[in-house]
Amino acid sequence: MAGDNGLGSWVRLMSETAVPTGKNVNGLLDLDPKSILLPGPYLLSPERKNHHGMGRVGFEELQLEEVIFEETPEITHRVFMDVDIDGQRVGRMVIGLYGDVVPKTAENFRALCTGEKGKSASGKKLRYKGTPFHRIISGFMIQGGDIIRGDGNGTESIYGGTFPDENFRIKHSHAGVVSMVNSGPDSNGSQFFITTVKASWLDGEHVVFGKVIQGMDTVYAIEGGAGTYSGKPRKKVIIADSGEIPKSKWDEES
Repeated sequence: MAGDNGLGSWVRLMSETAVPTGKNVNGLLDLDPKSILLPGPYLLSPERKNHHGMGRVGFEELQLEEVIFEETPEITHRVFMDVDIDGQRVGRMVIGLYGDVVPKTAENFRALCTGEKGKSASGKKLRYKGTPFHRIISGFMIQGGDIIRGDGNGTESIYGGTFPDENFRIKHSHAGVVSMVNSGPDSNGSQFFITTVKASWLDGEHVVFGKVIQGMDTVYAIEGGAGTYSGKPRKKVIIADSGEIPKSKWDEES
């Protein structure tokens, strides 16, 4: 690593947190060489350096620039999905929902897990139970939630038809992110996907509403057991059961 008076041209930190002055590549955070991290959500951009090449620490010398970190929302609800591959149970996924950040999107997913809304206007059950993961791309994601046709060509929300994007505040920053499938802006229905890698290129395009908090081994079993590069599953992957976990039982699930 090239140096400059002991302060490298790049400061590299093992981190998944994005900072506006740098780029995150393979978990290594590249920071602007003119900036030094301070405790708290700020970057220090010193105008002068001492003989060690470091910025002077007198408060009168500091120029503070606020950094916006990716938020870590509170989980408001937990739901589960039990998954079968070719009729054999592979495990359970427990998904935490961000109801405070994207309440309408989280409620849509929660209610589709429980099936409490009954049937849609078209007469289809508004429930994930019994529906497939119809698209599984190795090294990327697993996709399901087509409660209308089961092949990726149907979608319907609990609100009837589709509904608008709430916001894009939460990022696709790690494996296990749960996000909405869409066909363009404001076209959210019932289909969703779960990432198996960081997928930042989807930020600002798909609404993230939750994350897998237990059962990533099940997600990887689906990806490894049925995934292809084309996305067409090699085996039949079905959500055998789904529902909500009451808060009174969260400790039991941990």
